[in-house]
Amino acid sequence: MRLGPTALPRPTEVVHTTEVDHFVGRTDELAVLDAELQAVRAGRPRVVLVEGEAGIGKSSLLSRLVSEHRDVCVLRASCDEPEMLPDWGLADQLLAGAGPAAAEGSSQAGAARGKDADAMAVGAQLVAVLGDLQADDRVVAVVVDDLHWSDEPSARALLFALRRMQADRVLGLVSVRSGELSRLGEGWTRFAGGDDRVTRLRLGGLSAGDPAARLQALIVVALSLTLAGRGPEGLARLGELPPIAAEVPLELTDGLVLYMLPFAAAMVLLAARIWPAAALPASQPRLEPTGLPVQQH
Repeated sequence: MRLGPTALPRPTEVVHTTEVDHFVGRTDELAVLDAELQAVRAGRPRVVLVEGEAGIGKSSLLSRLVSEHRDVCVLRASCDEPEMLPDWGLADQLLAGAGPAAAEGSSQAGAARGKDADAMAVGAQLVAVLGDLQADDRVVAVVVDDLHWSDEPSARALLFALRRMQADRVLGLVSVRSGELSRLGEGWTRFAGGDDRVTRLRLGGLSAGDPAARLQALIVVALSLTLAGRGPEGLARLGELPPIAAEVPLELTDGLVLYMLPFAAAMVLLAARIWPAAALPASQPRLEPTGLPVQQH
């Protein structure tokens, strides 16, 4: 079963995968996630793997979803490359997020901090905690950012727990960098590629054809002109920009939001050379053609 919009701009042939071509606005992505959440509310556990390059907005997308559904109980953890070596870092975060009973001294907590614990034992603890959190028909979201940087025992424990969700109201939301799922082991690769509870949501860069993306690019240009010393007049000059002005930031940054701010900084320098700074009040800094602020006298 493949969830998501019926007409996507770039369909994929990979089973259980939804291909999304743009980032800004996120209408298609959120529609997929909302559909998954509705399935979970009906007692059908789901796992969404959000895949994409660094800086594409994977974590922001997951934050957007959980912020829009305040009734969902959220267990959230994040992984970081320097923390890959110590065991149970990810598992500890998830158990700590479940509350004091799971994080301190109970039979469901201690093993995750024990040197001799194994992945199945810790995974069983996660299963028990997730069962407790579903009391009163509550929906639970397990959100993990950058799973590809998880310590190996925690990744196996999480997989153990997610595979045992059957009639549970549990939504797994996991972000992973493109092409790096395999570093978690064969188990995760099989789960992602062959389990019908899994949807793989692949994020692409900004698309110039998306109105929201074009608006983002124009905002970058407008901000650049304003910072270049034009003040409010910079905004008025938007009407003088050709349509290609909205496409240039997208082309030069490959549509990645991560690179839009450095591009804006470059636009400041360029705009300062094209349009000399307007006369501003003495209390306001002015930009020389170099793009650097100078002291007013």
